Amino acid sequence: MNKYRQFLLILVMAVVFLLSANLGFINGDFTQIVDAALAKKASGSGWKQKDFIITLWNAGEPSISHYPQIAKEGYTVIPVNYNRHPLSDVVERLKAAKKNGLKIILGDELINTSSLHDPMKMKKLDELIEKVKGYSSLEGYFIADEPIASKFTDYIELLAYMQKKDSSKLMYFNLLSNFAVRDLTGVSPRFNQGTIKYPSHLHGVNLGDKEIMAYLAYLRQFVNTIKPDLISYDHYNFFEKKEGKEYFLNMALIAHVAREAKKPFLNIIQAAKFSKTWRLPTDQEMRFQVYTTLAYGGRGLSYFYYWSTEPRDMAYREGLYLDGKPSPLSNTIAKINAEIKNLSPTLMSLTSQGVYHTDPLPIGGERIPEKSPVKVLSKSEVVLGLFGENGNTNTFLVSNRSYKNAQRAEIKVSIAGKRIQELNRKTGKWILFSDLSSTKKVIVKLEPGDGRLFRVL
Repeated sequence: MNKYRQFLLILVMAVVFLLSANLGFINGDFTQIVDAALAKKASGSGWKQKDFIITLWNAGEPSISHYPQIAKEGYTVIPVNYNRHPLSDVVERLKAAKKNGLKIILGDELINTSSLHDPMKMKKLDELIEKVKGYSSLEGYFIADEPIASKFTDYIELLAYMQKKDSSKLMYFNLLSNFAVRDLTGVSPRFNQGTIKYPSHLHGVNLGDKEIMAYLAYLRQFVNTIKPDLISYDHYNFFEKKEGKEYFLNMALIAHVAREAKKPFLNIIQAAKFSKTWRLPTDQEMRFQVYTTLAYGGRGLSYFYYWSTEPRDMAYREGLYLDGKPSPLSNTIAKINAEIKNLSPTLMSLTSQGVYHTDPLPIGGERIPEKSPVKVLSKSEVVLGLFGENGNTNTFLVSNRSYKNAQRAEIKVSIAGKRIQELNRKTGKWILFSDLSSTKKVIVKLEPGDGRLFRVL
């Protein structure tokens, strides 16, 4: 009997040993996996953004037959959830995406840290990655939506494993917005306001605002722990009975951290009525969200949400498509996407060098500096995004901060040059906007929520 028990004990220990070895938790194997993944990042290998991302968020999922329409509407990347489809269907979606010039970000419940501790799940995860990683239409893997800070370290293990299996793809996270600060549990004490550079340049921010400091700590901890290739977030500004006041604050903090980390950021913007709290934005409000994101140097946009098959009395009621039928707003966004496609190659080649506001400053806005090479002289509600190369500003985007009123902005340009060109949003080509007179002043007219891109030659 004692020998039998001893035999069972040895057998159990052997199984545990083999499982642990398989998962890379003995003899330093897991540490080597993490080190290898970090080394790849440090050496510059891995995913790098090539094109501006125009993507979407779904409450449901369109069929493959709808892919040509998605491409026609100007989207470049779409999400696919493997847990809704057999693997063969995922493969067909990857093929259809390639045929229509689309990329896919693949999500599934298998892409989870728990899979690394379950041999059956890990085997299925390996099979999934092996099956899809060779398709050029696969842009990346969906890792997590709105993770709390206490979970960041858990993802290191998963990221190391995923990057070992497929190092060339984007590992996509979407972060919490600043008004979800109550969910920021687990922010490390070392990311407190004593070690965080206080954003004193932002209007309406004071050192005693613990929520803002906690959110900034959350962003810094994410960047330092995860070392992401893309920073994505969402902030929905249009409520049923009011409009939010911290839209620019959230974007300013995201853009600030993205510039520090030298990483692109993507803004998920509101394009729906949902949860009995947020209303459907107007055409002008959609332009406002798009062009302010561009002014802040955003390298991607996602529309929340595009497709819904939910009943009308559920949380997701009015998006761009409901039960396969387009809303009027879908046509508006298709036109905006066409403009973005023409602007984005130029914006992708430039670096954001600053974002400023005219008075009255919104919360999170920064006043145009006295030494700015571009100034707004008139009392116009605009956002001014400065862009350039090698620290030299030669391009600027002027966005209407009002989505209700047109603006007539008098602008003084002190950049050396003889003329100003505007990038034509219909053709994607630079055209003459104005010769620069001795006064260096020009007038820029903006429709509600609109924006225009200029350069000096």
